Amino acid sequence: MKRGFIVIGCLLFLLMFSFGITYGLFESNKDFTSNMNVAKFNLFVNDSNIVDTKNFNINNIIVLDNENVLNGKIAPGVSGYFELLLSPKGSDVAIYYEVSLDLNNIDNNGIVLEKIESDDGNLIRVDKYTYAGIFSLDDAKKNITKSVKIYFSWKNNDEVLDDIKYADGVKCDISASVKASQYFGEDIPVYSEGV
Repeated sequence: MKRGFIVIGCLLFLLMFSFGITYGLFESNKDFTSNMNVAKFNLFVNDSNIVDTKNFNINNIIVLDNENVLNGKIAPGVSGYFELLLSPKGSDVAIYYEVSLDLNNIDNNGIVLEKIESDDGNLIRVDKYTYAGIFSLDDAKKNITKSVKIYFSWKNNDEVLDDIKYADGVKCDISASVKASQYFGEDIPVYSEGV
């Protein structure tokens, strides 16, 4: 009888050992397939989809209140603006964007940047010529379009006028770049002069 218990104990031990090996093999060879939808990230600027950064040369200048200058042209004593239309069309995430101006290509020190504003009033100045804004996830879902207007003027300066009055085909290049990234709710630092 004692011998029978030993045989049964050995058989139970071998049976448990074989189940353990089989279970371990089964678990180690298990495959999973996962389908996850990846969020889309889009930002359209004047109907162009930008992925990271897009530079724009502005040639659709709107001249304000001056019937003596052809629309789209700038001259001394004229104020105007150009507009960037931003849209998160089709985006599944909140978006942080920056609009930066490069005024280094303006040979004329009579042309000055007056202000940059958006139709929602929520632009934050983050550098000397850089302004930032946010499209919330709710804005993205509703396909909200925001307008950013960049206002400038050409101060009437006789010295500058003498330099250019004989030039043919003079151009004034104002370039803007728009940079976009996913917004995670972080604070946006505000720029202050002299810091």
